[in-house]
Amino acid sequence: MTEKSKGPDRLGDGKTAKIVLSFQGELKSIKETQPELAARIDIFNNQAREKMQQIKDQINRFPDKHRELVSILVINGCHKMADEVFL
Repeated sequence: MTEKSKGPDRLGDGKTAKIVLSFQGELKSIKETQPELAARIDIFNNQAREKMQQIKDQINRFPDKHRELVSILVINGCHKMADEVFL
């Protein structure tokens, strides 16, 4: 985690991006038929992104030697929360 990866390697050689893109037409259709709900979800998504950026900003205040471990723990916690809420 000392070096941020960019592009396809970050998403597992682009597999995740390909999966998302394969549903793009269906997602567009859903958004068109449910515009108010889609807009609310987009707002919540943006708020979640802002909160995650705030968490990252706080992590960046840790000494370098601790940032990687704290980042991994936070990411793991976020994944666990997502599983608990959605699954």
